[in-house]
Amino acid sequence: EKLIKDIIPEGDFHLQEERRLFYVAMTRAKSGLFLTSAEDYGGSREKKLSRFLTELGYARKVTSTKTKLNLARVKKTKKKTKTILPDHFSFTQLKAFETCPCQYKFAHILKIPTRSKAVFSFGRTMHNALYHFTMQAIKNKADLKTLLRFYKQEWIDEWYDNQKQRDEYYKLGEKALKQFYDAFSKQKPDILQINNEPALEQAFRLKIGGNTIIGKIDRIDKIGDRVEIIDYKTGTAKEKILSKDKPQLLLYQLAAEEVFGLEVEKLTYHYLEDGKSVSFVSSEQEKEKYREKIIEEIKQMKKSDFAATPGWDCAYCDFKDICEYAKK
Repeated sequence: EKLIKDIIPEGDFHLQEERRLFYVAMTRAKSGLFLTSAEDYGGSREKKLSRFLTELGYARKVTSTKTKLNLARVKKTKKKTKTILPDHFSFTQLKAFETCPCQYKFAHILKIPTRSKAVFSFGRTMHNALYHFTMQAIKNKADLKTLLRFYKQEWIDEWYDNQKQRDEYYKLGEKALKQFYDAFSKQKPDILQINNEPALEQAFRLKIGGNTIIGKIDRIDKIGDRVEIIDYKTGTAKEKILSKDKPQLLLYQLAAEEVFGLEVEKLTYHYLEDGKSVSFVSSEQEKEKYREKIIEEIKQMKKSDFAATPGWDCAYCDFKDICEYAKK
């Protein structure tokens, strides 16, 4: 109280301030508000529901022995809550739903925050460095020092477990970029221009079956009158591309053809760690089959109850610690 310069109101002013904070926090919600509560936060005593929620007419409801964190209104409504899907889709969303509808719901509908990983920080760093370097290289204003300078400038120093892991990744990135520079300077690729801008990190909005699919293509090179679509991967190259590896580039080809009116010569994954590229040429049958798959998958999303499909993927799921259906 000695630290408070204002006139202290009567009653429990700490509680009054907490209630005001609760009100402000709730009224900042734009599209939805989720209130959660647990009986056990690690202490010796069972925790009670916040008095502010009790005042609003809420009560904790235990629905099963496994699920103890459901919060229900005392006066139940007969209206069924409608799940609101995003207004556009992406390859990441499609992949998540295919893996597990529950994972898709957690990530893209409820948008539950997840802990990132070192591999993601590293991947974003590499993509950003290559983007800035290539932009300069087109203007003949870039050399290896420029690339390494961009690498240092764009380095994301987060989510590494320790200094050793960070240093290992940094050295791996330097080695990979030197390999990239050697190959790039020898090949001198002709990067496509779209609307007088280099086709790097080329964003697109593609309509399929009345649905909007968005994404970004890492790089599009000219090969005569046709183009090569390139996607960077930070790992090592595979010996050959399997059917399960093709969808991402097939989506990019559909976007290149239907949004930008391009003729695609080949689709390429460039693996930065060992500097190798693996390419394939898609058939009309493959493209049409994938288009139909996208339409059907979004159709399933729209009527899904997002039930979990537990399996070996659970071990790699970002939500395995909070999903009651996760296979342990």
